[in-house]
Amino acid sequence: MVDRNSERPDNQKGEGSVAFDTCVIFLACAIVASFFQRYAPDAYMDEWFHVPQTQQYCRGKYQDWDPKITTFPGLYLLAAPYAKAVALLQSTLSLKGVVQEPCSTGILRSFNVLMAAAFFAVVQQLYRRLHLRTSSESPTLVALLALLLPTHFLYAFLYYTDMGATTSLLASYLASLHGYYFLSACLGAVAVAFRQTAAVWVAFILGMAILKKVLETDPRARRLPAEKQLLHVLRACLKEKVSMAQSLWSLAAIPVAFAVFVYKNGGVVVGDKGHHVPVQHFMQIPYLLLFTAGCLATVHFTPHRVQLAALQLRRAMRISAGRTLRLWGSLAGITCFCVQHYTLAHPFLLADNRHYTFYLWKDFFAVHPGAKFTLLPVYLYSAWSVWESLLEGPLPSLGILGLAAASCLTLVPAWLLDFRYFTVPFLMILLHMKPPTKMQAGVTIGLFLVADGLVIYVFLMRPFRWHDGSIARFMF
Repeated sequence: MVDRNSERPDNQKGEGSVAFDTCVIFLACAIVASFFQRYAPDAYMDEWFHVPQTQQYCRGKYQDWDPKITTFPGLYLLAAPYAKAVALLQSTLSLKGVVQEPCSTGILRSFNVLMAAAFFAVVQQLYRRLHLRTSSESPTLVALLALLLPTHFLYAFLYYTDMGATTSLLASYLASLHGYYFLSACLGAVAVAFRQTAAVWVAFILGMAILKKVLETDPRARRLPAEKQLLHVLRACLKEKVSMAQSLWSLAAIPVAFAVFVYKNGGVVVGDKGHHVPVQHFMQIPYLLLFTAGCLATVHFTPHRVQLAALQLRRAMRISAGRTLRLWGSLAGITCFCVQHYTLAHPFLLADNRHYTFYLWKDFFAVHPGAKFTLLPVYLYSAWSVWESLLEGPLPSLGILGLAAASCLTLVPAWLLDFRYFTVPFLMILLHMKPPTKMQAGVTIGLFLVADGLVIYVFLMRPFRWHDGSIARFMF
């Protein structure tokens, strides 16, 4: 995928500078976390399951398991010894009054603050690896943009699986790009232990590793169309099957083992299977494309970008009007069919007014039967713009199709509309698209900061009473 020999000295940033940036991020997140400890110290929402389960692990009760938990115990296995170590450090420094118990909610949440700092460092290095010819400032800006994604940033301060799963998955990708495939497999296994759908992205990482090896041997294959590129890769794999297996067996073992688990388990989730039934939710893909283009509006919704779309359409019409009309007519028809038949609402979405998606559904999609069709032009434009940005990025055409396939496999079976599900596909698109300009990245970071400030303020300072009398807070 990338040419090691094309690295330039001006793209190398000192390890000390990277460490300094990461420390600044950690301190900033720690300050924000202190407000959560002050204004929302009690476990909330999914923390009601995660915190007690980790506390059981802290007590050495590894056989006790809450059947409502849907994920593997990766978060608890890592956070429990971390919490014990923090408690021991506090005891050594005579700071016993800081927390009430070794595995308190506050200490467990701080684990994700560390993960947020690690996430920033990993994205910075990963972006630099994927875009070897970008300026030295670009990876820092993109890493900050990725961290501040509003639907992701909030969970740096709550005891959820999001931050650990995403960080370990991207670290696995980074290790693979450097050729450390066994380390990549270990980090991928950690990501799956946090969240099962990471197994699909480990398969994507495996595919990119194979593609990278083939293109390094024959760089001319990069210019082939996707279908010919696939045939070329398959032939190369058959020819070099022994060396491929020797170097990539550990990465391949992760998705294979997960597939066996799914077959034996009868599904992806560990518990609460009744509320996590796989469905055919094809509208998740248009939602993702609109989410991605909307979050990166400074790239995708600018006058210049719209003019480029119109110019390309006019040019395509001049070359072959019939083919162009058939293509976009087919895409519009397929999308319209999906809007009509696959706009699904999970019972959780309709019943829980603590999530922003509840109001999106209630105040837009459910207002009128035709409301859902009004976004059809925006879905199509977003699809074009995101696809175009990926074509201008470092991924070969087959890699783009692999990214699209992984996104479909993780999103389409999900019944619930949850913006957090879009985080990894969004990050993969961001990492592989044409780099945003410094102005675009800077403005997006500014918008994200405003959105994050509002989201955190509403979460902390605007709680309300739910129907059962408990304290409720707004979140994604």
